[in-house]
Amino acid sequence: MQKEYKKKIWIGIAVGAVIGSITLFTLFVVFMLFFMFGGKPEVTTDVTKYEETIGNYENMKTALIVFPEQLPESAQDTDFYFYYQDTWNVPTLEVFLQCTYDEEDYQAEVQRLENTQKRYGSTVRTLLKDEEERFPFPAYIAVDGYWSSYEYALLSGERQITYIYTACKHSEYLEKVDAAYLPKDFDSRMDELSGVEGYCIYLKSVDMINGEVSAWDCDYTRDTVVQVLDYHPVTIGYNWFSVCTCLDEKDTEIIKHCSYFYYDSRHDSLYGLADEIQYAELEGYVFKAVELSEDKKRAIVTYYDGTEEKTMEYEIPEN
Repeated sequence: MQKEYKKKIWIGIAVGAVIGSITLFTLFVVFMLFFMFGGKPEVTTDVTKYEETIGNYENMKTALIVFPEQLPESAQDTDFYFYYQDTWNVPTLEVFLQCTYDEEDYQAEVQRLENTQKRYGSTVRTLLKDEEERFPFPAYIAVDGYWSSYEYALLSGERQITYIYTACKHSEYLEKVDAAYLPKDFDSRMDELSGVEGYCIYLKSVDMINGEVSAWDCDYTRDTVVQVLDYHPVTIGYNWFSVCTCLDEKDTEIIKHCSYFYYDSRHDSLYGLADEIQYAELEGYVFKAVELSEDKKRAIVTYYDGTEEKTMEYEIPEN
């Protein structure tokens, strides 16, 4: 009787373990599917909500820079479609806007596209132009296959402009954008390119190691001028002193500020809980170098004042 009872207990435990494992596996699969493919897509087609919709999603890998921020009163025959799904790494998007303008607003919009640019130091990125070679109509292109994305505006008819943005969608999965508005190599370019190989007006910097791309950085804003920041640190134990610089139009490193970052304990350093003392005396000067004094009690910043190189010493505070 005792053996039979123990046998039933072990059977119950085994069954419970199996059920528990299946439940955990199912929950894991559901989580991964949600993580990879996102939840239910959000779709907006109401053009009266155009302005609030295109500015409502901060994690998009675009500023929709080819799209107008606001539609002028003359815009008519408008067709708007906005599809958003919060998928892993890069949200899946399909954005379509088509408008016909009066002559004045049409010319103003074309001029805006002609003049759109982003400057990173001496690097100036503009909208690429395609005169019906790859694209079906004259096109202004902000993103061309970069990271499985496209963003462009087409002069698609008499005083008509069609604006398109797609991310992580091959042509067969597009809900709104007709094939008549796609470049000839829309799918193949997405498959062949990755990262910096495709053009992107938002691409701010690229880091190379042994001739290979190791990292890159984008600025997804409509800002015309974007500061390219770099930090030059020297470490003092688990604290550090750093000079923050930005590039000017000649790619000269200009000092923004100097900072001393310190922690109350090594525990805080593990979790990045730093306090900061910021110094702005050298703002605007050309940066040359930073080093610690031999006794490691001072940070020595070398800068150029327009005439000669000089140094500024900062006492390292005691915690």
